Amino acid sequence: MLDAVIAYLGDGNDWAAERLAREPGWVIDSALRNGSGKVFAAHLAQLESYEISDLRLGKKTEALLEEATTLHKQLDRYAYGAPPVRFTESDVDQARAAGVLVGAASGPPVDSEAEARREHGRQMRAIAEQAHGANLDLGSGLMNGLSTVDPADMAVAKFFVYALLGADYDQSPYTQTGDRVAELAARGVRLVIQEFRTDVTKTRKDGSRGALRIDYGDPRKPEKPIAWLWKFIDGAKTAGELYGRALVVIAAEEYASRLVVPQSHQHSPMRWSSHKDQARKALARLAGAHVPTTLKQLDKAVAKAYADHERRRAAAARSAVPPVVSTSQRSRTRPTLMPYPTGWPSTSNGRGTSTITCVSWRKARSLSRRTSMPRCVSQRELAEGSRCLVGRCASGAARRAALLSLGDFSSRHQ
Repeated sequence: MLDAVIAYLGDGNDWAAERLAREPGWVIDSALRNGSGKVFAAHLAQLESYEISDLRLGKKTEALLEEATTLHKQLDRYAYGAPPVRFTESDVDQARAAGVLVGAASGPPVDSEAEARREHGRQMRAIAEQAHGANLDLGSGLMNGLSTVDPADMAVAKFFVYALLGADYDQSPYTQTGDRVAELAARGVRLVIQEFRTDVTKTRKDGSRGALRIDYGDPRKPEKPIAWLWKFIDGAKTAGELYGRALVVIAAEEYASRLVVPQSHQHSPMRWSSHKDQARKALARLAGAHVPTTLKQLDKAVAKAYADHERRRAAAARSAVPPVVSTSQRSRTRPTLMPYPTGWPSTSNGRGTSTITCVSWRKARSLSRRTSMPRCVSQRELAEGSRCLVGRCASGAARRAALLSLGDFSSRHQ
């Protein structure tokens, strides 16, 4: 042991020499823990099972230790491994008689703070061994006692409803706490409850009312709708009523028409993501029967208006299609076919459709400076071989044209 202490002090630990006289136990402990000497020493408190195995005390001692482990587990069903071995006063006397006891009369053998940390670590390791069995007991208890609950239990209803709605709104753009409640209040409650709307229709000079105008307040300040929402939810007396009031708030945001607010405030309904989209389907079954006929008719009118708009837009696009370029006249040089603005060479194909005569690239550049040019569909179509209409190059230095066959263009623009 003395050799281990000397080697430890000579290995760059001269600072520990001054503590050897007043705290020899601390220095000896540090030398044995951090040094390379094969010396075993332990404080006369207790030994862990892994420390006993390092002593190699023989098969008889190992058999006794296994027997102690079995008895220890019978006494404590959560115990894992061998029990710690504690020293008694008689063990101390035997060690002193054998000359293997080192006393440190000047103070504790090791630093008190370090010893406290090690003791805490030993206790936590012993507790952690018991945690394995405790987790299994927890799973068994939950499966047997909690897998079926009473749907009328208010505690069950409060957990699911309040967990679904989320935390209170904190009005912070950084934390996003309570954003779900704010969206439900601003996009649902604010639009369907009478007290949050104000008729601001103006009166004409002749005394008649002008176009209907309803003010729903500022959606960026949803404090009042949020307060109404929580008061409405907290007013439930039974579990069924609590479930129903939560569905009212959710369905209001899902089905309320956004046409009553400016387009910049029109947002899509919240997405209730769930396993196999079960939440959205269940909401449709529960609230669909209570959606008024007026709202359904309004949705149909909106869909019809969008369909008419798309039909008129497609018709306008077809009428604005430039004439088709014939592919019968190809040039061996870089092909450049131009639509027929004034000044460009063109012919007739005999079917009432004007075609374009192929000219050289240099000729196309010369003509492009004197005529107006429509924009190209895209440069990417040129690379893919789909041959777009005439347009500008990416640099804008020259006008470009491409070849487009009648059949290819017709099939893509029907």
